[in-house]
Amino acid sequence: MTRFLGVTALFLALVAGAGQCLAGDRTLSIRDAWVRAPVLDGRPAAGYFTIVNLGGHSQQIVGARSSAARRVELHRHIMKDGRMMMRQVDAVDVGAGATLVFEPHGHHLMIFGLGPVGPGDSVPITLEFADHPPITVMAEVVEAGAGAPRHLP
Repeated sequence: MTRFLGVTALFLALVAGAGQCLAGDRTLSIRDAWVRAPVLDGRPAAGYFTIVNLGGHSQQIVGARSSAARRVELHRHIMKDGRMMMRQVDAVDVGAGATLVFEPHGHHLMIFGLGPVGPGDSVPITLEFADHPPITVMAEVVEAGAGAPRHLP
């Protein structure tokens, strides 16, 4: 019985730590979350992660927030007139069975008013969905100009 409880506790901790949420047949998983610190004080930070929709229905990210920041926005880089431009978007679709990577030069979060943090710190990021409960994950902070933490793929 003790072994069963230990295995159950470990499973629940892993599910919570991976940012997974099970709701009916819609299963979302968020992993590999990280934040690149701003280059200068007062400038926004950028947030990245991978979201996997194992469910049978498309899901839509409609917002994000963090208790460590004043505001978080969904953004995307696009090519326009031969130039790369960043634009805020209202929502991001994650198709049924799809994996979507928020990464530099693609979809990402712009994090405004991030509190005092440094490399190695973690900040909570909560993603909000049109038809799914919010999911909060911890994102590791890296220094300005750095890539993803080495332990992430």
